[in-house]
Amino acid sequence: MIFTGDRGALLRSGNFRRATRWAESTRAASPGGDLHFHDLRRTGNTLAAAAGASAKELMTRLG
Repeated sequence: MIFTGDRGALLRSGNFRRATRWAESTRAASPGGDLHFHDLRRTGNTLAAAAGASAKELMTRLG
C-alpha cells in the first residue's frame, strides 16, 4: 500500500487527509494549483498510455 498509518495499517477514508497531511503536501508540490487525490488516478493512467498501454489495459485500470 502507498498510504499507511503510523503503525503500517491501511488508512480509513475519514482520517486520510489528516494522517497524510494531504493539504500541506499538495501545496508544496503544486503551489499555484489545486491538486486532488483523484488527480493521481488520472495522472497514472496518462503515464500508462504514454508508456504504450493498450486501450483494454487502460479500461481495466480505470475500472
